[in-house]
Amino acid sequence: MLFRSTYTIDAEQHVVRTTATGILTDEDVMVHRKAMTADPEFSAGMRELSDIRQVSDFRLTPSGVRLMVASDVTMLKTGGMHQLAIIATDNVAYGMSRMYQTLGEPNIRSVGVFREYQEAAEWLGIS
Repeated sequence: MLFRSTYTIDAEQHVVRTTATGILTDEDVMVHRKAMTADPEFSAGMRELSDIRQVSDFRLTPSGVRLMVASDVTMLKTGGMHQLAIIATDNVAYGMSRMYQTLGEPNIRSVGVFREYQEAAEWLGIS
């Protein structure tokens, strides 16, 4: 199954809800981020709930994760970084997400990784 990522932006609540399915690669993540941040509805400081529980194959690499962190640091410097909660139940997905979170510290403190949807939503302060 090919990768598919969809997102909806609720400008009133200042929330982005992302869902991903299929095979996830480094390039897929970067393409998604570029599209989302270029969306006219998107603004700095939004909260994103990224649900990757339906991704069937994780082909993220450590070097790709480092590139994502470097991109975040650049966004942070320009005021574009947002709060991100990742929901991952698969052990590989959870581990790669935690690697992303850990590599971003101490520069990026706005990433949380969760196994349960409700816990991630509560961390972001959304329902």
